[in-house]
Amino acid sequence: MMGKTHIAIGLLAATFVPTSGASGTVLHWPGFNSLFPFVVSLTAVVAGSLAPDIDQPGSKITQIAGPFGKNRIMAMLGGAMAIYLSGKTKGVIGSVELSTILILIGISLLIMAFIRHRGVTHSLIGVAIAGLMVSAVENTGGYQQYIGIPIVMPFLIGYTSHLLADFVAGGIPPLYPFVEKRIKPPISIETGSIFDGVIGVMAFLGAAFRMFGN
Repeated sequence: MMGKTHIAIGLLAATFVPTSGASGTVLHWPGFNSLFPFVVSLTAVVAGSLAPDIDQPGSKITQIAGPFGKNRIMAMLGGAMAIYLSGKTKGVIGSVELSTILILIGISLLIMAFIRHRGVTHSLIGVAIAGLMVSAVENTGGYQQYIGIPIVMPFLIGYTSHLLADFVAGGIPPLYPFVEKRIKPPISIETGSIFDGVIGVMAFLGAAFRMFGN
């Protein structure tokens, strides 16, 4: 499905998942007094909704990389450059070493370059790896000091909603790399089709009503 459809579905899904130890759902408008946690959670859902397509140069999520996200050759060059520079760069951003940030960027770009579309990032192993990576970010001293809002659950809601949406849009290989065959329903929705667009609009309207409705 299209990136904007994935975002809409992820937002809608997050309005149904209850928060742990508190009333309400992961995404529900709390009023302007609690705007910051809402924005952080919403951002995490959107990031998770797009993250599985990091294996497809030119997708919404890879566009963040600018020219290095356009094709696999540029992604390979950018990834190699970032990892090379990580060994020669010193300094910190918050409490995170700049070299660590460059390594993460380099790994992400190399994923774009070498991992096939709808492979490991669209599998259960991909969900686990993505969750561990986001958890590592959430537990850094810099994140806890400057933000401190839990993001693992919102991110994984977006991520898993992406996989469920792609299941009905061509299929996914949930057990990859052990079983490479994709599973899909008898009738699939073509990416970019009118049905894709209609689902996106309906999901967005439903998410807006759920988030801001009384």
